[in-house]
Amino acid sequence: MTRAWMVLLVACGSTSETATGSGSSTTTGSGTTHTSATVSDLAANDPAADVVEKVFGRRPAFPLLSNDGRYAAVEIVTPVARSGGSTYSIGVVSAGADAWSGGEIDLTTLVDGKLLALLVEARESGTAATYDVNTVTGQVKGITSRIADGGFTPFESKIENSTGKAAGPFRFKVTDEPSGAITIDVTEGAKTIKTERIEPISTGLVADVECLAKPRVRRVF
Repeated sequence: MTRAWMVLLVACGSTSETATGSGSSTTTGSGTTHTSATVSDLAANDPAADVVEKVFGRRPAFPLLSNDGRYAAVEIVTPVARSGGSTYSIGVVSAGADAWSGGEIDLTTLVDGKLLALLVEARESGTAATYDVNTVTGQVKGITSRIADGGFTPFESKIENSTGKAAGPFRFKVTDEPSGAITIDVTEGAKTIKTERIEPISTGLVADVECLAKPRVRRVF
C-alpha cells in the first residue's frame, strides 16, 4: 500500500541575526511531499480571485493526490507587498520532492505579478481589467486534464498547524529550532517512520540586512 502525506508550509519573514545554515532544505523521503514557501488560501476579495473563479468555473478542492500516490496538486498563493492581492499558481509536486527551496515543482502560474498589477489598478479605478482570458483558460484546461488523467482526488484527512495531531494513522511533531529551521517527526504508533529537517531560506538583502524565510507548518494532509 502506498502511504503519502503532504506538509504545506508558509514563510515567516525575519532578519538573520540568530540564523545559521545554508538556507536549503533536505530532500524528503519516499512517500512524503512538501510544497513551497507561500501556500495559503485565496481570499474572496483578492483581485486574483476574479480571474481564478472566472477561468476555473468550479475550482477543484485543492490539494489533490494522484491515484497512484506519486503526485500532489496544490494551490500556491503569494501575497504581493501592500497591493492587497496575490499571485496564483498551481503546482504539481512528486512524492519525495523538496519544493520548499523553490525547485522540484511543476508550476503553472495563472496570475503573475504583471497581471496582478493590472487587476489592482482596474479595481482601484472601477474599471474592468483587460487581459488574455483565452491564454489563462488554456492553462486551466491543461491543469484540469492532468487532474482527470491522473485520477487526482482530495486527501483523506487534514489537520491544521497544531502539532501532535493525527492525519490518518500518522502523527506529526514539529520542533522549532533556534536557527529558524524546523524538524518534523512522523510517527505511526510508537515507531518514528520519518524525520525531516527544513532550513530557513535567505531572501536577500533589505536595507543591507539579510532576511530569511522561516518555514512554518500550515496544514498536514
